[in-house]
Amino acid sequence: MNTQRVTFLALILGLVGIGPNLARAATIDIQPSKDNTLYEYIPADGDRSNALGDHFFAGKTDQNGGYSIRRGVLAFNIAGSVPPGSTITSASLSMHASRVANNTARIVELHKLVADWGEGTSIASGQEGQGAPATTNDVTWRHRFYSTIFWTTQGGDFSATVSASQSVLGINTYVWSSAQMVADVQSWLNNPASNFGWLVRGDESTSATAKRFDTRESASPPVLTIQYTAPTPTPTPTATATPTVTPTPTVTPTATPSATPTSTPTATTTPTPTATPTPTSTVTPTPTVTPSTTPTATPTATATPTSTATPTATATPTPTITPTPTPTATPTPTPFSHPLLFPPVTTDANVSIGIDEACVQILDGPCTNMWTYGGTYPGITVRRPTGQMTNVTFTNNLDPAAGELTVHNHGNHSSSVNDGQPDDFLIATGESRTYTYTGLENGVNERGTMHFYHDHRMDVNGRNLWMGLAGLYIIDDPADPPTLPSGEFDVPLAIADRQFDANNQVPYVFNPDGVTGNRFLVNGVYQPYFEVGDRKYRLRILNASNARTYNLVLSTGDSFIQIGTESGLLPAPMARAEMRMGPAERLDVVVDFAGRVRQDVYLTDTLTGVQLLQFRVIQHLVDDSSIPPTLRQLPDIGQPTVTRTWGFDRTAGHWTINGLRFDPDRVDARPVLGTTEKWVFTNPTGRPHTVHIHDVAQQCLSRNGGPCYPYETMKETWYLDPGESIEVKLKFTDHTGKFMLHCHMIEHADDGMMTQFEVIAPRATPTPRPRPTPFPRPTP
Repeated sequence: MNTQRVTFLALILGLVGIGPNLARAATIDIQPSKDNTLYEYIPADGDRSNALGDHFFAGKTDQNGGYSIRRGVLAFNIAGSVPPGSTITSASLSMHASRVANNTARIVELHKLVADWGEGTSIASGQEGQGAPATTNDVTWRHRFYSTIFWTTQGGDFSATVSASQSVLGINTYVWSSAQMVADVQSWLNNPASNFGWLVRGDESTSATAKRFDTRESASPPVLTIQYTAPTPTPTPTATATPTVTPTPTVTPTATPSATPTSTPTATTTPTPTATPTPTSTVTPTPTVTPSTTPTATPTATATPTSTATPTATATPTPTITPTPTPTATPTPTPFSHPLLFPPVTTDANVSIGIDEACVQILDGPCTNMWTYGGTYPGITVRRPTGQMTNVTFTNNLDPAAGELTVHNHGNHSSSVNDGQPDDFLIATGESRTYTYTGLENGVNERGTMHFYHDHRMDVNGRNLWMGLAGLYIIDDPADPPTLPSGEFDVPLAIADRQFDANNQVPYVFNPDGVTGNRFLVNGVYQPYFEVGDRKYRLRILNASNARTYNLVLSTGDSFIQIGTESGLLPAPMARAEMRMGPAERLDVVVDFAGRVRQDVYLTDTLTGVQLLQFRVIQHLVDDSSIPPTLRQLPDIGQPTVTRTWGFDRTAGHWTINGLRFDPDRVDARPVLGTTEKWVFTNPTGRPHTVHIHDVAQQCLSRNGGPCYPYETMKETWYLDPGESIEVKLKFTDHTGKFMLHCHMIEHADDGMMTQFEVIAPRATPTPRPRPTPFPRPTP
């Protein structure tokens, strides 16, 4: 129940003809709309929750001789309690601590949650410290909504910024209050869709630190006290006999879009001539508004090859610093004002693609200088039938300061020399290299799917992708069900983020934790719209960002029907209300717009609250497509005979694998051609990683010691949350040679989280030589 204490202040305005204007200041107390506990996941205990319990916890508990983390979550209905347009002036949260592990003072923090979560019907017994088995829609350590929707990071998706902190000692009522809490509540009032509440985090640095707080179901619930100033009523002119006493306010017209047509982004902007800079080892001239200025690269220091397994073999990439050219503010672009575009498509067996500088129209105003495959971003789409050989020739037309390049067909079963090695088989400035893709794997046609090709140069991979070096590569497979949406209803979507400066350029500054932007592009268009009919569409979605994770939902609440991954179709279709995807992951889904003519549907990222793409359902169309109940069975790749473990870790301030940074002269595994192995990936760090293995696809065996997610049966890029482990099996076929294993949060790889394995030929079994039959010795 909410209680309000409202004080009205009269502000007398000495304006002739205008009545008194009352500005309202008010205070309101509200209780949580939901609260719960995240109980650290222990496989033996299963997923735990406490939706209807009287208590939630924060800190580390001592349970059954072991210590495990507890985190509280609570949310308040701000928009339903405070008038829209109000200004929040104060926010304080009081919570009653009803049980403590000991009478030692511990800091308890509030952190703003960035994803929604649920309450089911679970209720714990006793002191409630162990929780109860999760019920449908409960929040748990792993789930936002048990058991289908997961946190991006186990333990909750929340801001690293501390909204408020308080020292909690013994049993008592404590109050949290800060300027950041005011900002949080204001943001929730302004944008109710972003209101997911706070996570309550205790001291997790040592054992037995937990504090138990009472919930909304208890006799002493949490109370959020908000002080706000309500919107000032619009002054009403008072009738007067003298019309000149109170002039009628003149409305100043606001700027409206000009009727003059603006330049429409196109996928084929002609590259403009570029000035050749004086070669230097570390300078990145700032791209300017003049289209002819070239955004040049900062070649970073290449590691000196060594023959030892020293963790420092890879030089830290030199930051590519592009200063902001002017303090002039960038106009905020208008979402959904430009149509979704698609790069040119080639189906030829022999393809030539120039790696060119081009000025690409992304935002209104100046075009953006980018490095491209064929003059567009994303680059030219290559679409080929499986089982047929394809030769793609890339020519490096970039300025020499960009350095040598290499191209990796991500997800393709390529030979070592055609796989896009980071430090071998490079393409120098002005030179070309042809990559050959057979379309075969293990003697049969490669499975149909959407790959993507991108630069893979050691130490500067992140810079090169950020500047635009990525394109789609689609393999069509006649063995896939023919009833799936096809033709114009088969739609590739590459989602990426970029940070633009005042001149619409995309300067790149290396950050080993990942480079992200605040503008969101789909197929190179800023938050576009796409006109569709009321029928099913197949969406092939790529996360083309350097480091950002997305969690995709439809604004209607409808489910996606996932039919495939980056390694081809699933055994059966699967309905998913939302879908998390890390960098380089792909999702093959069907969305049905039936019954939604004259409606707009949004593809939304819940982690940022951004609507990435607007579907405008403008017409009725006859739908002859269907999704069969079975799709494609997994290939039989045998049982593993060797197990290897790879730890995606942080060592001496750098991202590493098994404690070592990448060394091009070191090989960390030598699997034998024709054999199947089990690889175990672990993440002991506090950040997620996307694990990508070149050469062959992998089949999931287990995740965190339990079953795999049903939609990740076979993939080649795996999302690994902090503390997670995953087991996969893979069979090495067709090709010997070196291949890469790395994190695809690409700055992690540039910082050293990459290694290589070498597939070797099996040892020949020597043929036994026939030996003559000995003659029996004569008996003496």
